[in-house]
Amino acid sequence: MLVGTRVLSRRTRWADGLLWCLTVLVCLVQIVPWSPDMPQGGLDGSWRYALEEGLSNGLELGRDLVFTFGPYSSVYTHSYHPATNTLMMSASLYLALSFALVLGLFIDGGRRGWFLCLLVVLAGGVYFNDSVMFLLPLLVGLQVFQRWRECGLSEAGRNSPWLLVVLFAPLGLLPLVKGTLLVLCAMVTVLSAGFLWAQRRRMLACVCLCTPAVALITLWLASGQPLYGLPPFFKGMWAIVSGYNDAMSYYGVLRESLLFVIAIVTLLWAVARLPGLERNARGFLFLLYAGMLFITFKAGFVRQDIHTMIASTTLLMAAIGLNMVVTNRRVVVATAVVMLPWLIIDHYYGHTTPAKWVHTVDLEFSSAWNGAVRRAREPGWPRPQFDAAVAGLRTQAALPVLPGRSDIYSYNQSLLIASGNQWAPRPVPQSYSAYTPYLAERNRQYLLGSTAPENIFFSVETIDRRVPALDDGPSWPVLLSDYRPVSFQNGMLVLKHDVASAYQPAAPLPGSSYRFGDVVKVPAAGAWFVRFDIKPSLSGRLLALLFRTSQIELRIHTSDGKQHDYRLIAGMARAGFLLSPLVETTADFAALYGDGVSIGGKRVVNISLHTARGFQWLWQDEFDMQLTPVPLVRRAIAP
Repeated sequence: MLVGTRVLSRRTRWADGLLWCLTVLVCLVQIVPWSPDMPQGGLDGSWRYALEEGLSNGLELGRDLVFTFGPYSSVYTHSYHPATNTLMMSASLYLALSFALVLGLFIDGGRRGWFLCLLVVLAGGVYFNDSVMFLLPLLVGLQVFQRWRECGLSEAGRNSPWLLVVLFAPLGLLPLVKGTLLVLCAMVTVLSAGFLWAQRRRMLACVCLCTPAVALITLWLASGQPLYGLPPFFKGMWAIVSGYNDAMSYYGVLRESLLFVIAIVTLLWAVARLPGLERNARGFLFLLYAGMLFITFKAGFVRQDIHTMIASTTLLMAAIGLNMVVTNRRVVVATAVVMLPWLIIDHYYGHTTPAKWVHTVDLEFSSAWNGAVRRAREPGWPRPQFDAAVAGLRTQAALPVLPGRSDIYSYNQSLLIASGNQWAPRPVPQSYSAYTPYLAERNRQYLLGSTAPENIFFSVETIDRRVPALDDGPSWPVLLSDYRPVSFQNGMLVLKHDVASAYQPAAPLPGSSYRFGDVVKVPAAGAWFVRFDIKPSLSGRLLALLFRTSQIELRIHTSDGKQHDYRLIAGMARAGFLLSPLVETTADFAALYGDGVSIGGKRVVNISLHTARGFQWLWQDEFDMQLTPVPLVRRAIAP
C-alpha cells in the first residue's frame, strides 16, 4: 500500500511538472511576439505604426498623443519597431511568465481536467491578446479567493506578502498596454484588498493595494515617459473611453446579446448559490465575476461585430476558471450554458473546428519557433523585414517629401510616416477618434498653435456611415482659412500653411430648438457650420451605461434633389461640423477652395434628425441647433 502511494505521488508530481512546462510554453508562444507584425497601411495598421513611431521620437502620451493605448502598446499589437523592440520583448516576456505563474498555481488544486480545458482554449489563440488581458486579473482574484478564503486559517506561509507582490505587479503593466484595462485591474485590486481586510489580513490588503500602483509608476518611467505625464495620459484615455459608447456603437444580432446575458446571469446564479462558503468569500467571488463579466459584455457588445469573439471567449475561460477553484454541480451546468453563446458567436465569426484549431496551434507554435531561432541566429532580425515593409508603404503612398513638418487626415498615418516626411501628429492622430468636444478641440487648438504643421495631406474618409464632415469637424474651418491647396497626390489633397492668414471665427446665429423629425431649412447663401446639442433621456443614459447608445440618423436634402442619410454622433455634433455644402469626397473639399460658395448641387436645402429603429424615447424630445457662417477664400489649385 505504501509503495503504491509513493508511485502514485511520483506520477502526480511528474504530471504536475509536465503541466507547468506546458503552461509556460503556451504563454511564451502566445504572448511573446517572436515573429512580430510589420508596419501596415489602413486604419488599424496606421495607429499601431504611429504609436510606435511617436514613442520612438519621444512624444509624450496624453500631451502629444492621446489614445487608449499606452507606452507598452506593442505587447498587445505585436507591432515591431526598431526603437521599441527591446521594450516590447522584455515586457512581453514578463507578462508571459507572470501569466504562466498565476495560471500554474491552479495546478495544485487537483482539478487538472478543467486546467487542461483552459490550456486548450489558450493554445488556440482566438483573440488571445484581448482575452488574456481580461483573464489575468480574474485569475489573480481567484488566487486570492482560493488561498485566503477561510478566516480560521493561518497566514499562507511567511512569503504571503511576496506572493501577493508577484500576483498583483502585472496589473500595473496592463493599463500601460491598453488604458481601458485600468478599470478591470483597479476593480480586482480593490475587491481583493477589501476581501483580505475583511479576513483580518490587513497587512496583506495594503500590499495588494500598493503593488499595482508602484508597478505602474515604475514601468511608466522605465518606458521613457515622464512622471508628470501620467495624469494627462489617464485624462486623455478617459476622454476617449467616455465617448466610445456614443461614437463606436455598432448594431449586431440581438439574439447574441440575449444569449450572452442569459449565460452571465446563469453563471452568477451558480456563484451566488455556492454552498459551504463564508459570506465574505461568496460576496467577493460574486462581485469579482459580476464586475469582470459586465466589463467583458461592454467590450464585446458596444461594437457588436467580431469584438463579440473577445467577450464570448473570455466568458468561456472565466467559467472554466471558476471550475478550477470550486466543485459544484451548478457551476458545471452554468459552464454548459456558457458554451451556447460561445458556439453561436464562434460559428458566425470564427468557424472553429478541431482541424482548424490544430492548424492554428501549429501555425502559432511554428511561427514562434522560427522567430525565436532567427532572433538567436541573425543579429538585428527582424529589422530587414521592417525596412522592406516600410519601403512597400513608401511605394504605395507615392507622396512627395516636403520641407517642414507634415500631418495627414483623417487616418493612414503609415503612408505619411513611410514616405519620409517629418510627421507632426495632432493630439488625437486619427480623426474618427476625436469624438468628444474635448478631443476635437485639442486637435483644433493644435492647428491654431505655434507648432501647427507646415503641410497637410488631406483625405475625406470616415467609418460607420458617419457624416463625412464629422471627423475633426471643428478643424475644417481652420484648414479652409489657414491653409491653401497645392496639389493632388495619390488621391490626397496637399495643403500648405499660409502664414499670411489668421483664422477668425464668425459670429454664430441665434440658436433654435427643434424636435426629432422636424424639417429644418438651411440658409441658401454661403457655407454653414452647425452645432447640435442632443441629449439622451434618463432611459437612454441607463441603456448606454448597461449596454450601448441608440444611434441617430441625419437626413440631408441637397439642391440637386437628392436625399442623403448618414449616422450622426451626438458628441461630435456638439463640437460642430461643416453642414453646407455637403462634402462627401476629397474633391468636394478641394472645391471649397475653388468657388468659395458651393459645390454644384451639394448645397444643403434642409435637414431632419431621426432615431435608428424608432428608439426616440432614448433621447430627449428637443435638441438645440446653432448655425455659424464659414468664410471661404478663393484659393484654387494652380494649373
